Amino acid sequence: MRRAPGTQRETFALLALVEPGRSLGGVLDDVDWAGVTPQQICYAVLGSLPPGALPIEGSARERFEALLLSPAFQEGFIAGFLAAYPEKNRRFFVHVPRSGGTSLGEGLQDEVCLLSYNALSDDWARGEVFLETVARLCRSVERHDTIHVSGHFTLRWLLDRKLTRFGDQIWTSFRDPRQLIVSYVNYVLTTLDGDPDLVRPDARVWAGRLGLTAPVGPMTRARGLALLPRMIEAGDILPHDLLCHFLGDGTAGSAIDLMVRSGIEVIASSRLDEWRAARWALPLREWANVSRGFVSWEDLSPRLKRRLSGFIRQDRALYRVVAPKLMGRVSILASCLLGDVPLGGERSRRVGRVRRSIVREPYFSRPVEGVGPMDPPLDFRTIETTLRLPFFDTRVWIRYARRGNGRRG
Repeated sequence: MRRAPGTQRETFALLALVEPGRSLGGVLDDVDWAGVTPQQICYAVLGSLPPGALPIEGSARERFEALLLSPAFQEGFIAGFLAAYPEKNRRFFVHVPRSGGTSLGEGLQDEVCLLSYNALSDDWARGEVFLETVARLCRSVERHDTIHVSGHFTLRWLLDRKLTRFGDQIWTSFRDPRQLIVSYVNYVLTTLDGDPDLVRPDARVWAGRLGLTAPVGPMTRARGLALLPRMIEAGDILPHDLLCHFLGDGTAGSAIDLMVRSGIEVIASSRLDEWRAARWALPLREWANVSRGFVSWEDLSPRLKRRLSGFIRQDRALYRVVAPKLMGRVSILASCLLGDVPLGGERSRRVGRVRRSIVREPYFSRPVEGVGPMDPPLDFRTIETTLRLPFFDTRVWIRYARRGNGRRG
């Protein structure tokens, strides 16, 4: 008989015994549960006492199994797993969707203990399925000296939970926002095309929002362009400012702040294979989770370009700061962004002698298309400008209105 666990590490060692042909119940039957208290069970599973009432009903074995299957264990699993193995190196990949992170993770699965944030979330795994994933991790961690956490978690989530230590590595990949939003459109279309019966939960939600029913039928370029206005009107299918959401709090300024604070390494998404080969000498492999190119930015009408530009406004402000630093490089450390100010409009410039203290941030009253030299001329009816006075934490809003034939007021 095995001794009942009293720490999370002992619990993970016990879960490592759950494998094909041996169920959780069979493993727990080999444990001596005599004299085990509810407090010991809580520390063994959760790492601490719960904030509410103790699970005191049933036998010790039943309480232990019930707590393993509880939402509390699943929600705190990543933090508890990392804390249970403090001697292991830690790496974190903040996976911005549609930026190549899936390919990177699959390429490292034989080199590290790969902890997938997505696979451990209750959206994709619960109960016994979740514990099977945990059991595989518990076996893998004994074979490797590094835990690699990858998935669609935000940099804020990572820092707020204090999961990183000095010397741990944090990475992300960075992509042109226009490529990013078009890739997301193609991802939705590819998912619907590959799941005509709407088996996947995300496919069912998207189809419902687009007014589609099973079988969805094949996707084509023409059909994709016809569905795009519906995606835009739905409001909750296409994400807003993916880069700034995952790297900050939704704005370019917060993204740069968190990136600099964390010291994250920013990798050009188009050069992920090159970065991986240089870092680990791993062979090139086919990219995973690739969407079919139903639509491209060049296919879009000026009106659709303007509409989609409204989804990536802050991302483009961030891109104008990061892209010049990445030009010609495979990756950069975010510390090189220290002192850069992401100006919050489609155009930006510093003002004369007071540029160290006042930053002018134009904001156009409607979205525009293009980046940099591709922007249309400043012929809009209304332009708003912010004068930011950082020493006094003050903003002065100025509005210019064009009247008649070139007259201003």
